[in-house]
Amino acid sequence: MIVENIIVAVAVITNLTIAYLVYVRNSRSATHRLLAVLSLIIAIWSIVNALSVHAETNPAATWLVRFVMFFSTPVGVLFFLLMYIYPRSTLGISRKILTLILTLMAVTMAVSISPLLFPVVTPIPGAAPKPTPGIGMLLYVPVVVFGIISGVIILIRKFLKASGIERIQAGYLLAGVTIMFSLIIALLVIAVNVFETTVFVPYAPLFTLPFVGLTAYTIIRHRLMDVRLAIFRTLSLTFLIGGVLSVYGLLILFAVPLISDATGIRGELTAAAAALLSVPVARLIQQALTKITDKFLFQSRVDYQKALVKLSQELSGTIRIEEVTQTFLRAMREMVRSKKAVIMLREEKEGEMVPMASAGAGSFNLTIPAGNPVVQHLRHAEQILVKDELAVIQEQELNPEHLEELTVIQNSMLWLDVALIVPLSVNKELMGLLLLGDKLSGQPYLQEDVEFLSALAPQAATALENAQLYQQSLKFGERLRTEVDLATHELEAANQQLKDLDKAKSEFLSIASHQLYTPLTALRGYISMLMEGDFGKVAPQQEPVLNILEKSASRLIDLIKNLLDISRIESGRFELNLESVDLVEMAKVLVQDLMPNAISKRLKLLFEEPTQKLPPAIADQQRLRQVMLNFLDNAIKYTPVGKIVVAVKQEGAELVFSVTDTGKGLTAEEITKLFNKFSRVGGASRFHTEGTGLGLYVARQIIREHHGDVSVESPGTGHGSTFSMRVPIVGSSKSLRLGDKATVIIKAAESQRVPV
Repeated sequence: MIVENIIVAVAVITNLTIAYLVYVRNSRSATHRLLAVLSLIIAIWSIVNALSVHAETNPAATWLVRFVMFFSTPVGVLFFLLMYIYPRSTLGISRKILTLILTLMAVTMAVSISPLLFPVVTPIPGAAPKPTPGIGMLLYVPVVVFGIISGVIILIRKFLKASGIERIQAGYLLAGVTIMFSLIIALLVIAVNVFETTVFVPYAPLFTLPFVGLTAYTIIRHRLMDVRLAIFRTLSLTFLIGGVLSVYGLLILFAVPLISDATGIRGELTAAAAALLSVPVARLIQQALTKITDKFLFQSRVDYQKALVKLSQELSGTIRIEEVTQTFLRAMREMVRSKKAVIMLREEKEGEMVPMASAGAGSFNLTIPAGNPVVQHLRHAEQILVKDELAVIQEQELNPEHLEELTVIQNSMLWLDVALIVPLSVNKELMGLLLLGDKLSGQPYLQEDVEFLSALAPQAATALENAQLYQQSLKFGERLRTEVDLATHELEAANQQLKDLDKAKSEFLSIASHQLYTPLTALRGYISMLMEGDFGKVAPQQEPVLNILEKSASRLIDLIKNLLDISRIESGRFELNLESVDLVEMAKVLVQDLMPNAISKRLKLLFEEPTQKLPPAIADQQRLRQVMLNFLDNAIKYTPVGKIVVAVKQEGAELVFSVTDTGKGLTAEEITKLFNKFSRVGGASRFHTEGTGLGLYVARQIIREHHGDVSVESPGTGHGSTFSMRVPIVGSSKSLRLGDKATVIIKAAESQRVPV
């Protein structure tokens, strides 16, 4: 009696616990809800069945047996539904068919509790009551038996069609069903109907544990090793009790009667001896079952703690990238037992993941772009991705954006044909990936595998980064030696030439700055003094001559300034004094300064005020004004009639200063030559002989050193033109930094390579 109560208590508590765990894990899944309800009903059925066995009065036995059949009806129907929808989250059955099934179940339950199923139930002292079947069996048996048989057939078909982890899960489920029905048929159906003994009826609740336990395990998935161990230990206990009961039952049914007839010993004494004989048999069964379950659970199990120590020792003895990668690949093959393993490292320039080494993957040439969702996810999550768990996570995810991201990641893992991805990070920066395929055994990755890989990942990332840096240093050193050897010979030959050229350029700059620039400045100063009458009144016939002299001196000074700028640019001595510049204010001032020039030519000079305040730019204000002045001065100079419109606007992360005129315009061919040195197009040299052809060339070089550019647009000759200057706004990715004093090096795009 005590043993029976313990067995019932274990069965009830186990079923209720599984029902709670499964429902809480994902209450929105139809599979989870069905298994939870089924486990709950089995727990109730176990209690009623235990009470019916010990019913002493006829009314009590009758009602308890009917309730046993009442609760067994939904077990068969729910078993069919569970096998049909497993492992989906939705029922997948039309409302009409589901209503029909539930209606049939309700009618059968009503018949089960009525006298139609068991008109008479006879209580038997010391044994389970003996019911007398009625006409209700014609409904009960087809509904319950058909539901069970149909469910088993559906499960077998799913097992045969499935592959990978789904096949493993279906296999566990099929094993649980097989064990449960084997015990029920052998110890309940055959024992009661063939041998007319009800000795095993009290233990019926125990027979449901293999099915419920393994079903819960397949739904909760394989990663929960503690659940897996608990379930298999429960199964081991179930087999142990079932084995002991089988041995004891066989002794009671066959051996005890024969011994009693042959020896005359009372049956009670023989039964007691049979019980004692069952004890050593139970011990042997327990040892065998423990060995089997341990082998199934921990077959060829690797001690990951020792494996980590061994790997650390191996890695400490090498820094070569080939040896480091092979060490990790061998560990994945021998310890984790992956079919394939690929080590991918981040490429510095583009940031994409490129394969460094692989094992079991053939010629793995796939690269993963930096923007790939897997890379983006691992860069922030820093957790191992397990393909088998994504489906479970998706079922529980409520955020549509996260759900979409998980779907993309799942598709990416299918594209890469991997079962697990380990992020390799150093200082929280993703520098590589470890891709693992399925296991050689076909088993899924367990919790201990993930914990081992999580502990290994930082060591792997550090070792690979050090090896990569070492390899890069070797390549750089080798390349540097080659380049130095080559450059040494070239430098020796060119050194003298460079000295001569540098000397000539220095002499030219000295002459230009002192012998030309200084006298011209003095000349223009004295001419200005003459024109202002500092040396006496100027005669009217002398004024035109002085004007010509003043303009000529100014042109020569501008020419020398441009030549000096070009020399500084191409020699890398062109300095930028950077500050925050308000381009709109500069444009306004320039328009005001040049307004008299425009009025003297009867031109309209307009400034388009921006509709909103524009951000400043980081630039050399003097150099920027030089470019803007060049554009505006050229527009006034080459526009005979009409108007000139000056504008400043923002386009994206750039400020655009533009000057639009109604002048002579340009052809497409002239535009291509416009920014070359000493280039003057559109007949400018005939109409304005004072130009040098250097202003626009210098302007473009100045703006390019501000990380911007200049451009010109023209519909054609006679339709005017628009000169534009673009510079990045402050804070943009291309903007220079405030307060810097930069010395820039430019190589003119138009310069021709002169053979040595």
